[in-house]
Amino acid sequence: AAYNWGSSKQDGFIDNQPFSRSTVISVSQAGNNPWDAGYFAQNANPVTQGDKLLWVFYVRSNGSNDGEATIIIEETQSGSYQKEIFIPVTFGQEWTRYSVAAEISLGNRPAGGLQIGFHLGQAAQSLEFGGFTVLNYGDQVELSDLPTTLDAGNYDGSASDAPWRASAAN
Repeated sequence: AAYNWGSSKQDGFIDNQPFSRSTVISVSQAGNNPWDAGYFAQNANPVTQGDKLLWVFYVRSNGSNDGEATIIIEETQSGSYQKEIFIPVTFGQEWTRYSVAAEISLGNRPAGGLQIGFHLGQAAQSLEFGGFTVLNYGDQVELSDLPTTLDAGNYDGSASDAPWRASAAN
């Protein structure tokens, strides 16, 4: 089951999409840290080191501005919250399908030992999510064979000439 903190959550139905249910997460004010608000789910089945996961989801900003998030897949058992995936991203106002591939590298994890989701405390915002699917291909595929639209080297602002880099250099 999905859960949230530092935000409000409203589940509903949606038409004209390849999924029928959506969840709106609203953050009323930016936090001091990105993790001050979030929307996550935990793995329902155990995963083994070397397993290849493909996470597919749809999202759009419900506000007048684009939404900001950090996509996270992290372990939760040790309390260290080591990351398998950590990708900053901006979401626009149109429904967009994303896919994120990951290879489990931090060891075997029981059900509930990974959380998959979003840090949302970067800004006051409202984001709508739908179509969450996580597929575990085990060791049957190469990570590079999985269709990925986002990875640590491919995100909004990752280009060497991205506008934020000029102001960050000053």
